[in-house]
Amino acid sequence: MPREGIVWPSKPDMPFSYSRDEKIRRTSDYRRVSAEGRTVGAAHLSFRVSRSEKGCIRVGLTVPGRVGPAVVRNRLKRVLRELVRLEMKGLEGSWDLVISVKRRPETIGYQALRDEFLLLLGKIRSLVENRT
Repeated sequence: MPREGIVWPSKPDMPFSYSRDEKIRRTSDYRRVSAEGRTVGAAHLSFRVSRSEKGCIRVGLTVPGRVGPAVVRNRLKRVLRELVRLEMKGLEGSWDLVISVKRRPETIGYQALRDEFLLLLGKIRSLVENRT
């Protein structure tokens, strides 16, 4: 219960946020993308894309336990969510994308991870455009 005199901030406007409908949440959807999808990869990341009937681009993240302890995995997921939020807004289509971390990026910085992300995103775009 809020105390008197305390003003609680309202939720800030997040024009770049993505909704629940734009996230892959079900195990069955991850498995479908894994079975039917096309894969492109780089040193630290792997993207797998598959057509979808949902009418929007949905994204799922996987960071396996071999990458490191929970603190490392959670930080990687936060960074990847931020890259998705910033770099994938404005893309159109109806496909599912699963982003997987292959190995622990111990020596890679944010900018290098972003460059790898953008490289793979470009490859995925060309795959999707060639399929339609």
